[in-house]
Amino acid sequence: MDSTEYTQQLVQYSQVEQSIQQTGVMQDVLAQLKSQNMLQASGLIGRVVDIKGAEAGLGSGPALWSYSFDATPAQVEATIRNGAGEIVHRFAPGAAAATGSIAWDGKRADGQVAPPGSYTLEIAATSASGSALPATIGSYGIVEQVVSDTDGTMLRINGRLVALRDVTSVGQN
Repeated sequence: MDSTEYTQQLVQYSQVEQSIQQTGVMQDVLAQLKSQNMLQASGLIGRVVDIKGAEAGLGSGPALWSYSFDATPAQVEATIRNGAGEIVHRFAPGAAAATGSIAWDGKRADGQVAPPGSYTLEIAATSASGSALPATIGSYGIVEQVVSDTDGTMLRINGRLVALRDVTSVGQN
């Protein structure tokens, strides 16, 4: 091996060593950011947050949803499904209005109490002319805990883990 080859190998080894050191530094920076996100999210504990999507947790409290329509519906029917997609409760949520909320205590259609877990709300509504009205559905609840996992910073709301990125608004309890 001549001196030129030897020098090239030394340069390559040096570059590999620098790359390893940079990777370590980046991992440290990411860990610090993750800790900072958790610390900031801990300020949400005890606060009410709105979450995008029709999935809500049933735990120590009721599963909570909000919904809205572009117009006032003439008829509304709500369906709640469990994690397996099975219908556990179907009902009319009361007076038809352009906005509303549902607090489900877990009582199924057969009178039994559903187990804690994630449940999804579906709403079918029609206008006075009989045309379908699409609903915008979200869930909400009080933040109980902040955890960090492979999906990032997560909030525990009524027993259900929700990604921090899915929070649409924060309010007082």
